[in-house]
Amino acid sequence: MALLAGYAAVLFQKRAGAWHRLGEVLELVTLGAAATASGLVLRELELSGEWSALIPAALVVLWSLVRIRFAEFAAVISLPVGSMVVAGTISALLEANDETSALPFLLVGVIMVLIGTQEISSPALLRAIGGLIVLMAGPGWSAGREGLEGVLPVVAIGAVIFAIGASRMWLELIPTSSLVIVISVVNYIVRKVDNEVLQGVTIVATGLTVLVGATMVFKNREHHGGTRTHRRPFTSSARRSGHGA
Repeated sequence: MALLAGYAAVLFQKRAGAWHRLGEVLELVTLGAAATASGLVLRELELSGEWSALIPAALVVLWSLVRIRFAEFAAVISLPVGSMVVAGTISALLEANDETSALPFLLVGVIMVLIGTQEISSPALLRAIGGLIVLMAGPGWSAGREGLEGVLPVVAIGAVIFAIGASRMWLELIPTSSLVIVISVVNYIVRKVDNEVLQGVTIVATGLTVLVGATMVFKNREHHGGTRTHRRPFTSSARRSGHGA
């Protein structure tokens, strides 16, 4: 089945439009089927469950890195999925406890955002996925630690991602990075500050600061978008009128 899907994926991706996109869907199906079959074979060879998942996932990651500059969307989807499986299996192999198990996933999210800053296919989608992974893993890391060593790294990562999104006008990074900062700070304040009034003031101040920053980014994007000159698309009717002239 995987061989047939892979052969069809190669054929369809030689064509344009919907056929090419169907080929990329079949590429994802092929990767999933091949990884599952490889994992089952490795289990039959009496490898542990972690290694049986890690090896196929690592191969998926390598394939995705090769394909990411050429595929429209398949590699952008398979890369974070494979990377998260690698992160999870590495955590299991290292017997990471609840406090440190979020770290590999946090690193995966940061790496996805960084790769999304390069010239690849569908970079905005990969940046959005990376930001979402950071949002899921970051607060988990900060919540597992009582001191500043838990909250400061996550807030710093969120602030850097926010700055990257704001400077490049990559709006897909703004909501997730804002939430990473707010959730991490709120978790820390609730645990460390006993005064409810001070808790409320600090939480509101943090939320307002992030909200103002995000609003300024979106307004700046609208301002730049409104000042651009928009050209009329060169449609078939425009070509006909040009020939008529």
